Amino acid sequence: MITPSFGLTATERVLPRLALDWTTGLAQSGVDVTRAGVATFVGSNGFIQSATADTQRIDYSTGVAGLLIEESRTNLFTQSNEFDGADWSSLNVAISGTATQSPDGTTNAYFIEGQNSGNLQHRVQHDATVVTNTVYSFSVFAKKGNITQIRMDVAHASGVADSAYFDLDSGTVVSDATFDNSAKIESFANGWYRCSINIKNTVDTLSNCYVRTAVNGSSTYNVDSYSGGVYLYGAQLEEGAFHTSYIPTTSAQVTRTADVASMTGTDFSDWFNASEGTFFVQSDGNAPIPGSTARRYMEVTENSTVTNQISIEYRTTTQARLFVNSAGASQAVISRTKTDGGFNSVVGSYKQNLFQIACNGSTLANDIAGDVPSGLNTLKIGSGFDDLAVRCVNGRISKILYWPQSLIANEIQAFSR
Repeated sequence: MITPSFGLTATERVLPRLALDWTTGLAQSGVDVTRAGVATFVGSNGFIQSATADTQRIDYSTGVAGLLIEESRTNLFTQSNEFDGADWSSLNVAISGTATQSPDGTTNAYFIEGQNSGNLQHRVQHDATVVTNTVYSFSVFAKKGNITQIRMDVAHASGVADSAYFDLDSGTVVSDATFDNSAKIESFANGWYRCSINIKNTVDTLSNCYVRTAVNGSSTYNVDSYSGGVYLYGAQLEEGAFHTSYIPTTSAQVTRTADVASMTGTDFSDWFNASEGTFFVQSDGNAPIPGSTARRYMEVTENSTVTNQISIEYRTTTQARLFVNSAGASQAVISRTKTDGGFNSVVGSYKQNLFQIACNGSTLANDIAGDVPSGLNTLKIGSGFDDLAVRCVNGRISKILYWPQSLIANEIQAFSR
């Protein structure tokens, strides 16, 4: 919400003029989102839900509601939740549809059950055409049945493979043999986990992506001794060094476009002070950084240019920073240590010849020389205007607060806790 405009007195300093709080589970007024098409998120009930185009996605994946901001991604798998479909193949398994309640709350998960006696592999497979020397994320939702482990692996035409074992009982990665040790398992409602690995072909353009049932860290076993299987839902292969929200597909690949969230016009000018101010932002954005590019928690710009801007961002997974540009020249680049994973609270202030930042209660970093940029008229939330493919925070923004004065050092440090 936007609180009424006021000047900060000694007794009013703790009251922000702007208070955007998605932890309430509610869309925040004055925030416009542009995103073509449907996109998914995890609702307050723990199930995957769909948001219509141009709406705020209030996501509960972490247990705390936040505005989900993601870059554009394409699920390269067709029939993403049709493991018995023509685009999938299988070996030594029986596949049963509508087997149990899935992560989206409906009964549309599949049961993959080992078949045929002997020390055999039991798997489903989807092939994909990929670009060499490019990183992809392969993910699937899985739930234990009589069998409690799966192996995810990608066999490249050159014979090299990336693989990992996951325990669906304990919710742990058993072993990781991916090229970048990227295996990850995340808990979802009703005993479901999302398992993922990163893959990278160095010489091939075709990859065979497998999900195998496993026993005691081995993908070969005899069903006479270990009968049963596991439940699967929602496979995804996407270009990038981490997976994003689930993108369902049927007969064709599907692209989810980027979330572009902003405040403009009077929704911006009603609270913004051009000469000095303080921003607080809380986010779990911790995505890997592409090259030396910074991912933006928030950015205030002039007509969506970098000529004049104030940004709170992270350039590494362990560094939050305040970046200020005026008339095309850098005025302040100061940073504090952030945590890699989980939520971070960052406070940054601006004023002529005084720029300050604190993160998670840290001591302040400051720059006491520099100009405040002029003409600022747009707040970008969870991204920068200039390159959505590399600026998106790819996470949740839980709060943004704003005070129309440069708060004192002790207040900045206290609010960042």
